[in-house]
Amino acid sequence: MRVKTHTQPHYFINRFLLEIWEESKKRGYDFDKSKLMEDLYAKYQEPFEPMEVTDAQLEYEFMHLQSKLGEFDKQRVLNDQYFAEEGIESNNIFIIIAGPIMDFEKLKEYEKEHENPFGS
Repeated sequence: MRVKTHTQPHYFINRFLLEIWEESKKRGYDFDKSKLMEDLYAKYQEPFEPMEVTDAQLEYEFMHLQSKLGEFDKQRVLNDQYFAEEGIESNNIFIIIAGPIMDFEKLKEYEKEHENPFGS
C-alpha cells in the first residue's frame, strides 16, 4: 500500500532493490544485479523522491523480522547486538519521521501471536 502512493512506484521499488543490492555487495554477497529493472532509470525523471516512514513503523518492522528469525537464529542475535549499539537503520530511500505504526498494518493478528512491543 505504501508503495502505491509514491509518485513513481515502479521506480521506487527499483531504487529500493538497488539499495539492497549495494548493501549486499558491502556484506560480501553476490546477488544478480541484472534482475533489477535498469530500464526504469531511463523512464523516470530525477530527482528521486524518498518516502517518509514513521519511527514506530520502522521499529515494528524490525521487531516483526526478529520474531520471524527465531530466538536462537544467528542473524537475530547479530541484529539485536547492532540495534543495541547503533539503533535501527533504514534503507536510504526512506526518511524517518516521528509517528505511529502505519494504518495498513494488521496489528490485531500480530498481537495474537506475539507480545506487542508498543504497549497498545
